[in-house]
Amino acid sequence: MGRTPLHARWYAYDSCVQRIDYKEHEMGSRLPACASRREVKDMRGRCFVCIYLYRGQPPFYEDGLNLSIGRYEQKGLLISHVNYSTEHDLSSEIINSRDPNHRHWWRYKKQLPTHNREIVKWWITNIREPVYEEARDAAHRDDLDVLDLLGWDNSQASPRHRNLCQPGWRREMILVEALAKGSKQTINACHQKEDISGAPSVKALWALKIWHRLGEEGNLEVIRWLHNEQSIEGLPSVTWPESISDYAYVCLVHAAKAGHKHVISWFKERGDIPVHEIYKGAAEGGRVDVLDWLEENEIHLNVTSSGCPKLEDFVQSLAVFEWALRHNVPRGYHDRTCTSALRAGCAEAVQLAIEHGYINKESHLWFKSTDEQFELICWMHERDILHPEFFHSAKAYGNLDVLQWAAEKGYLTKINAGGYRNAPSEFIEWMMKMFDIEEIEIYHEIAMQNWRNVVVDTEFGEKYVMTWEIEPIEWMLQRKWNKSQDEVQRWFQREDITTEWLMHLWEHGRDM
Repeated sequence: MGRTPLHARWYAYDSCVQRIDYKEHEMGSRLPACASRREVKDMRGRCFVCIYLYRGQPPFYEDGLNLSIGRYEQKGLLISHVNYSTEHDLSSEIINSRDPNHRHWWRYKKQLPTHNREIVKWWITNIREPVYEEARDAAHRDDLDVLDLLGWDNSQASPRHRNLCQPGWRREMILVEALAKGSKQTINACHQKEDISGAPSVKALWALKIWHRLGEEGNLEVIRWLHNEQSIEGLPSVTWPESISDYAYVCLVHAAKAGHKHVISWFKERGDIPVHEIYKGAAEGGRVDVLDWLEENEIHLNVTSSGCPKLEDFVQSLAVFEWALRHNVPRGYHDRTCTSALRAGCAEAVQLAIEHGYINKESHLWFKSTDEQFELICWMHERDILHPEFFHSAKAYGNLDVLQWAAEKGYLTKINAGGYRNAPSEFIEWMMKMFDIEEIEIYHEIAMQNWRNVVVDTEFGEKYVMTWEIEPIEWMLQRKWNKSQDEVQRWFQREDITTEWLMHLWEHGRDM
């Protein structure tokens, strides 16, 4: 028998995944099962998703890209009443659901909620281990209770999970986020574990680009604190070494990009500032308001100097591009304006370049993210000016929907077995079927691929860690040897993964 849902929530997102509308409706219709989901798209490409909720289950909200478990403490929703078996099945189904675009479905990048300790304990037990994004979120909210549960680093994670989520996280990364957001309890907790103004901590903060984050957040209070110019109530009374503020001005690029004019003003009052870099940051952020403000405040761009930003830096939006043209911003020696506009996703600037003949069918442009620029791809196809090999980035990023479209339109007629990262099983299965590629060929290519990620170690500086394409490998091994998911995943609870070991699994169907 169906039950009456407590309520339903609608979320509307545009193609850039920015919330543009929110409505909540009390629902009285009778619906089966523990939850029901409905999704529609309007003519603007906005995705509307509704999850109907029932008493006794933590609510689920899905925006088309990310899963979150809602606030269970809403009226009538008690964690003690959860049917864990049913809820686990439902949560697993949702988190494992896959959009044709790999970026949208990768389960280890679907951030789960950290607003409540009981909810976190529930999904750690029933869904998966934590990832850095969740620890970062707890630091932003200054929630020590949840941080203690998630972990201040990933040392408690299983070997398989660490491989999936490399390069992981460490306490200094939490400190960077706490400083950027001004999370006082988290900063104090870090200081209790280790002197945050000591040499090891300062070295790590600098290497982890603390000034980039402070510029992005515009946190002038913490910027002044790190310069020993003021104390902050509730934070440790420490004297920061001068080395922490070496190259602090790099935060200005990111402050300009985010529109934090007050940060630029403070640095200007202190002395010289990197004017060209500030203009470049404002341009990259599409901030015409910052560009105009800089001129109004006597921070002028010298377009005749050798270090002046080039026209290709002003392509984030058509308004910024037109500003650069009005101010005679020069082209570079190797002009990459059109390519940069394409990478920035500024369709208007690209279309303008096409109309003026700067881009034609022979222009071999690299689409940085074909899923976000799919509308432009279709626009170029309709005008017969799309390069026949435009799809390379779609393959590299695992954009299955774009590859399917390319094959349907005759652009993609053959494909090699390698050259992609984190490809979903649907991608591999389609590739094998569409182009008659042998499983062993694809498996061998994946087994040969490992990727180096840089991590910061306070004792030894930067170091590299190797990551592997574990999930597609596991799927192929399950398929070949008819093994259960749990059994295959147990094979990967190890640190020392090698190509030789992966090929042994393929040939023998068992661990060494």
